[in-house]
Amino acid sequence: MSVNIQKGCLFEECDKKTYSKGFCKYHYNQYYKGWLTERGEKTGSWAGRIERSRCFLCYKTPTKRGFCDKHYKWLSKGFCDVDGKMLKTPPVANSNKGKTCKYEQCKEPAFKVRFCKKHYGAYRRGRINKHGEHTSKELKNRQYGKDWECLVCRVRNTKFVLGFCKEHYDQYRKGFYDFYGRRTLKKKRISKYPENAVCLVDECGKRPRGRGFCGNHLPQFLDGYLTKQGSWTKRKVFLHANVGKQCLIKPCGKSACCKGYCRVHYNRLRETGVAYVDKRDNPHLKNVGKVCSTSGCTSPAHARSMCIKHYSRFLKGLPEQDNYLNKGQKCSITDCARDAYCRTMCTRHYSQYRTNSKKDQGAEYQEKEAS
Repeated sequence: MSVNIQKGCLFEECDKKTYSKGFCKYHYNQYYKGWLTERGEKTGSWAGRIERSRCFLCYKTPTKRGFCDKHYKWLSKGFCDVDGKMLKTPPVANSNKGKTCKYEQCKEPAFKVRFCKKHYGAYRRGRINKHGEHTSKELKNRQYGKDWECLVCRVRNTKFVLGFCKEHYDQYRKGFYDFYGRRTLKKKRISKYPENAVCLVDECGKRPRGRGFCGNHLPQFLDGYLTKQGSWTKRKVFLHANVGKQCLIKPCGKSACCKGYCRVHYNRLRETGVAYVDKRDNPHLKNVGKVCSTSGCTSPAHARSMCIKHYSRFLKGLPEQDNYLNKGQKCSITDCARDAYCRTMCTRHYSQYRTNSKKDQGAEYQEKEAS
């Protein structure tokens, strides 16, 4: 039984290999969008490589599927067909353009539902209905117009809010006036304690804040360190226990900060575990003011009565001084009066010696390989 395998695309003008359902990858996308039938024929919504100079619904250049950006949104929302046939009536854009607010005596431009931004917020909160009228009866009975007067100052003004001018409307919102324009006197906060009241703790003379204690002793009372009468129960938890004391370290005369130490020694105690180190115990402090013990060296001593240079040589196991073999000698090459640097040669002839020795070694290596 022989099976005919199709190698080319179903579309007549295409010779590419099949990708899915007899189409190549390019024409399969067009078939999936409905531009091609199962036999590879074009449908009414064909928009393949056909170049359109105008949109289906307007004179603008098309950007997607034969539509401009505006009408492509109509297509995605279902207002029109793929061929440009209208299915629904799209909403009219900017219906409030060029119109004013329908609230009485308001001439601001409309924002939404024929209301400005200010009255649209009142409409959303339910204070105004869709016709621009107040929902409460008391506001309906108030007269609005050119001869209107403020409820407080009785000044005639066309710009008002809830029966108040701009100045008194701010005061109404803060609570200085009620809804009817009457003055409301705000009561001052009366303190629980008399003017001469003092904290219950004997050592404190501050004014009480709560439970008869000041702001410092109130949390200590809540933690259980103070009784209701102001006496201490367990131990005196006081932040200023080091007031009037000096640091425990004898050479230091600074005021104590915590645990009897000043701030410097307390931080050193926290970091190293030791607040003070005596010179007799620290090897680095023993050498302060001394000179290196090596003969001919005048550098300050660093450790073990030696300077940094000789102390590093001591740790590496090297002798104290270098053995200068070439010291005080001249170059061994004839007609050269320079000082010897290495192997009884000056720097110039020693560099030449090194380069030549390397060449000789390379020549010997090549001869070994050749042999």
